[in-house]
Amino acid sequence: MADYSVHTTTRLVIVLSGHQARTLCDQRNVTPITPIVISGAALEMVLRRMCEAADCMPPKGSIETYGSKLYRAKLLSKEDLGQVQANGKLRNAAAHGTDSAAISIPNARLMIESVLLFISGSETDTA
Repeated sequence: MADYSVHTTTRLVIVLSGHQARTLCDQRNVTPITPIVISGAALEMVLRRMCEAADCMPPKGSIETYGSKLYRAKLLSKEDLGQVQANGKLRNAAAHGTDSAAISIPNARLMIESVLLFISGSETDTA
């Protein structure tokens, strides 16, 4: 059976990214784009690693395609897929300048917590 966990080093980078994103949210005069994009990168890193471990890599990698592949492989629940897609949509809005109403510090904080919760709930790494 394949190991679907994220390696310890990868998890450390992701957790540190989460802390960096939280710190940015707490600073004055910081656009919410930065912590959202950082959280999105962390989420994408985890999803990519999970696809690699499950040997279900999509032809083109993105939060959306990784999530869909993992859902079809029964490695994500429907609820997890919905959260992954919502976070991916917010990350894309921040990175590409669309849906400016969604780009806010409160939404950045929600995304950070959602990504960190997803990471802690979806992996049991012994590496």
